[in-house]
Amino acid sequence: MIDIPDCRSKQSDGSTKEIPGSTVPTKFNESYGVDGRDPGCTMLTVESVTGLEVDHFMMFDFNAVKTLSTAVGGVKVCLEKPIKDLDGGSGLDLPEGRAPSRARRRSRSCATGTV
Repeated sequence: MIDIPDCRSKQSDGSTKEIPGSTVPTKFNESYGVDGRDPGCTMLTVESVTGLEVDHFMMFDFNAVKTLSTAVGGVKVCLEKPIKDLDGGSGLDLPEGRAPSRARRRSRSCATGTV
């Protein structure tokens, strides 16, 4: 949980909108998209949390993650406990131990939303 700082977000009409930061510690992913926050707000959040200056950023979607992971032959992950999605409908059923990430799926029933 982090504090998201106030930021200025560029709007589609070229204007700028002042967006207030979080009033309580919140999830990092709220630094983009929530309340109209743009990538600049996320960069400002990273700078605020880490103290590092962010000069550039790159955005990609989950299809790109799949493509990149496949291109390198998958990425091994190590699970501390087995994960089975009983209610989410994803069919996710992974044993404890090592598993390639290409065998993983997004599951909304997991506490973090992604396993």
